[in-house]
Amino acid sequence: MIKDLWKKLIVPLILLIIFFITLAVLKSELWSTLILLACIIITFTVRHNKREWLLLLIGIIVGIILEVGGDLLYKLQYWNTASFLGIPLWLPLLWGFEFIIIYRIGSIIVKK
Repeated sequence: MIKDLWKKLIVPLILLIIFFITLAVLKSELWSTLILLACIIITFTVRHNKREWLLLLIGIIVGIILEVGGDLLYKLQYWNTASFLGIPLWLPLLWGFEFIIIYRIGSIIVKK
C-alpha cells in the first residue's frame, strides 16, 4: 500500500517540486524544459498505467490551447522567455504532467 502510494504519487510530486525549484533558480527555458522532460520520464519509468501517455498528450494539447488562446484573447500574462507561440516551451509539458498527477490523486481518492 505505502510502496504503491510512493510510486504512484510521492515520486511525481517530489519531481514537480524539484522542477519548480530549478525553474526559479535557472531561469532558462531550455533547461527548464529538459528538466521537466526528465521528471516526466522518471515518473513513467517508476510507474505508469498504459493510458497515462494518452492523458499526458491530452494535457499537453489542452495546455497549448488554453495558454495560447488565453494569451491571444486576454493578454493577461507576459512571459519574458516565450519561444513557443508566445508561451514558454515547458508550459504545455507542465499541463500534461499535472494532468497525470491529478489523475493519480483522483484514482487514490476514488479507490478509498
